[in-house]
Amino acid sequence: MIDYYAAFPLYTREQLLALKTDSLNPVALVDLLAQTIASEDTKILGQDTYVSLLKTATYWQRLEAGSALIDALGIGTPARIDLSVLPPLSFFVRADFALETPYLSRDDRTFSVAENPVHKDWVFGLPLVAATTWKGALRNSCLLEAPEAVDRLFGPEPPENQEREDGQASLHRGRICTFNSFFTQIATEIVNPHDRVRRVGKNPIRIECVPKGARSRVALLYLAVPRDAASRGLSPEAFRAQIAGDLITVAQCVRGAMRDYGFSAKKSSGYGAVADVLAGDRGIIEVAGLAGGRATFSKVSDIGGAAQQLAASIRGRA
Repeated sequence: MIDYYAAFPLYTREQLLALKTDSLNPVALVDLLAQTIASEDTKILGQDTYVSLLKTATYWQRLEAGSALIDALGIGTPARIDLSVLPPLSFFVRADFALETPYLSRDDRTFSVAENPVHKDWVFGLPLVAATTWKGALRNSCLLEAPEAVDRLFGPEPPENQEREDGQASLHRGRICTFNSFFTQIATEIVNPHDRVRRVGKNPIRIECVPKGARSRVALLYLAVPRDAASRGLSPEAFRAQIAGDLITVAQCVRGAMRDYGFSAKKSSGYGAVADVLAGDRGIIEVAGLAGGRATFSKVSDIGGAAQQLAASIRGRA
């Protein structure tokens, strides 16, 4: 990395103006522009160059090519999962969505031309909603919708992993597995913090975001592990009823995270809202080992009805 920056120094205005932006990978160029924050003489010019770059077709095409490669390698957000290799009544949920408002997050890297870079994949440069972010958003939704199911679905919080009276730690994994969601667009937003007393803006800040209209996919997997039922002393009938209830709860959590409570930074200010009508294919819920165990939905608000339909089949299964 040291050699990379040494080969393309951008610490002066002359170096920046002499840079031939069309000869470099645009994602790599964004990393190089981080050097311009070293001095006030280059900071403004570097940010202007960066904002212009984000609007070019070359940059968008590079992100789209990265998305296609991720899918080709099988490391993108799954559209389907082979449920035949999983325990019966495990289920998979998938929905392709479009943002109704911009999505904000915080990247792992601190050296960036943007004051608040959006979280990106380190290899392909794609902005993403991390699997851990989804899990946290779904857990928060579950706390509000069905708090009694939180530990079972998502596992206990570390402070709650206390030892029981028999000396064994009460550790267990939740039944929900989440996946990264990738976007192929990046833009910038101007945030203008206001003085709490005077109620006037001060020092506008340009931050990265995923813009309104950008599309992605959310996917999650619920594992119905028989050993988990045995450890809780559940009969097969009780376990089946619990799974049916969990399916309805998970649907409520997905709707809540995407529409009601949000999954973005600054969600209380309206960022990170998802359009109710899904983008692309209809959303699906698939249940392993259940005859007719598949339901679809075209709106986020309809996911509950699809879950209710399958839950009834799970409860009625002999």
